[in-house]
Amino acid sequence: MNSSVKIIKLWGDATPYQKALAKQMSLVKEVQTHPQLGAVLAYEHPKVVTLGVRSSEKDLLQSQSFYHENCIEICEVNRGGEATFHNPGQLVIYPILHLPSLGLKVKDYICVLQKTTYAALQGLGIEAFGRGDEPGVYTNNGKIAFIGVKVSGGVCYHGIAININNELSDFEAIQSCGVKNQKLDRAGNYKSNMTPHSFFGLWFEQFLASIQP
Repeated sequence: MNSSVKIIKLWGDATPYQKALAKQMSLVKEVQTHPQLGAVLAYEHPKVVTLGVRSSEKDLLQSQSFYHENCIEICEVNRGGEATFHNPGQLVIYPILHLPSLGLKVKDYICVLQKTTYAALQGLGIEAFGRGDEPGVYTNNGKIAFIGVKVSGGVCYHGIAININNELSDFEAIQSCGVKNQKLDRAGNYKSNMTPHSFFGLWFEQFLASIQP
């Protein structure tokens, strides 16, 4: 990592998705102007389905009234990928970084997100791995993390969502990342006392180590 890039860590607790997105966009403008600055935001969100640029109506498996009655927000976003679900107990991490200042291309950066998550999970004794060129992180029991990013003016935003102790049955309302009835996993199945906040601390340490040369 370029030692002149200062990266700050920001934990935002439980925050509505649109409020967190506004915070991201404010920081994107800041980092575009000052590329030697960077931030890694982390939140839990109330129930929300985000639809990436490759999403379509087939990814929503329930009626509009179902989402409304169950207080599930639906947001179209400009990140890569398809549909995913965010809910309480899931850790959602948004690095806002000027990739050229770190010597990273987009594909390299996605690999960093994956490898960081492997290392953080493996530090807890959870074996994690990827599947070919597909963004995301898996265990032997299912998908545990979802990646979708966007880059504007060299600055990345959106990021990675990691299942910690969230309710996995919520994902049945969507075709997650284009896969219906996808098997899912969460860190809490292995470490019952793990929280999004505590896991973020482990993840951030690994992230800084991963982007160092």
